[in-house]
Amino acid sequence: MLEKQQIIIDHFAQGRSQRQISRDLGLSRNTVKKYVDEYERKRMRQQETSKGILDAPRYDASKRTKRKLTLEISEKIDEMLKDNDRKRSGSLAKQCMCNVDIHASLVEQGHDIGYTTVSCYVRLYARRSKEIFIRQHIEPGQMSEFDWGEVKLQLGGKEKRLMLAVFTNGSSNYRWAALYYRQDMSSFLDAHVEYLAHLQSVPGEIVYDNMRTAVGRFAIRNKDKKPTEDLLRMSAYYQFGIRFCNAYKGNEKGRVERSVEYIRRKAFAPKDVFDNIDEANEYLVQKLSELNDKKSKGHSKTMAERLDEEKVRMKHTPVSVYDTALVQTLKMDKYHTISVDTNHYSIAESLPGPRVNVKVYPLHIHIYDKDGQLVDTHLRRHCKYQWFIKLDHYMKTLLTKPGALSSSEALRQADTQIRALYTKHFEDIPRVFIEVLSYITTHGIDTSMMIRAVEECIKKTLNSALTSDKIIWMMRSHDQPPSKPTTLSPSQFNQQISENCIKQLQDAQAIF
Repeated sequence: MLEKQQIIIDHFAQGRSQRQISRDLGLSRNTVKKYVDEYERKRMRQQETSKGILDAPRYDASKRTKRKLTLEISEKIDEMLKDNDRKRSGSLAKQCMCNVDIHASLVEQGHDIGYTTVSCYVRLYARRSKEIFIRQHIEPGQMSEFDWGEVKLQLGGKEKRLMLAVFTNGSSNYRWAALYYRQDMSSFLDAHVEYLAHLQSVPGEIVYDNMRTAVGRFAIRNKDKKPTEDLLRMSAYYQFGIRFCNAYKGNEKGRVERSVEYIRRKAFAPKDVFDNIDEANEYLVQKLSELNDKKSKGHSKTMAERLDEEKVRMKHTPVSVYDTALVQTLKMDKYHTISVDTNHYSIAESLPGPRVNVKVYPLHIHIYDKDGQLVDTHLRRHCKYQWFIKLDHYMKTLLTKPGALSSSEALRQADTQIRALYTKHFEDIPRVFIEVLSYITTHGIDTSMMIRAVEECIKKTLNSALTSDKIIWMMRSHDQPPSKPTTLSPSQFNQQISENCIKQLQDAQAIF
């Protein structure tokens, strides 16, 4: 462009000949003549505008042939790209060839072609096959979308991989989320119940991708897919419809796909260290409230305000809360434990086997007897192949096998004070320890009272061995209720005190 400008100025302003200009600028005389004639024609036709009549040089590349990208190379690149499409439609999406791999393959086959040429061709291929989307209009209250995401947080000093359950309302773009340890059915159901309880309303339908907790029978066509029984029961209870995306079409629920990334970044990029999952969820609720109080582009109201408009067109939630527990009948093994998620949980000996009814929640496990009465509860542990044993579940068996206590898993997992007490005073007399522990378990006595009674017995019986009778008597003496006041004469009152003292001394003498 600068050379063209210099030619025009030299010829028309300074009156230099085309031969002189060609020699001074080192250009072909034909090039100089072409620019001079073009400028002269435009000036004669009076095409001058406020921007001038000088245009950048143009070159005719319509007849130019590709010297490197031959038909043979194009066909080979097409074959590799089609093979990538085949892998993406199956389960090998992470094993596709990148541009650099395609270029390296061509070079290995002896073709002389540059990486930039290959990249440009692949870009054109992707543009030709790019899908066109149809923007949808969603009526208020019509639809919500659900999806899972993954978050890595520090809980109690350990890195944990948690699952983020996310709902997004289609019209208002209102977002709700909660953290869970697992992407299993109990967490899936619990997330729905908590979300609908938060809204206090039910959308017309909820959209899912092809997750295993939602799709019971997979099929290529959406109309042939069958929801899981748990999802069907819950949708019938709350009266919302179910819609599945097409396979590999996450864009059909693009709002929630975007929300997963948005919530994860906005909430946990600034902070990712918590004491436990409850604290992390409390923090998440606070951040979601801040995010939903913002306005979406093109709207004058916040997402929370637009949700209120949606609720007018939604159904109300039922009065009673849906029970999200997974009900199972599990068989007890020889250790009197049941297995949930590969972990073993102890069952009280008093509960007869061989099978028990269990309700599994995201954070707890409830155990019921044959009459449907709740008899025990365990914290649900999110690890693999571990044993969680309660010492008081095996009191009867330990009375017949006291020698098994010292190396038992039940004692190892017992309260720290109980283990220390056993190690200090009862390693040689485990039966006494078991009898006293059985007594406080049966009568609901606090562990601290047992520890205090043992220490007092040791002080008062330095030269005699500890027995369960002594310790129990000491605990009873501390637990005597105060006597009711009575109207007695002074002589009667003194007589009663004497009798009580003599009786207590006789009881103590018999024991010690």
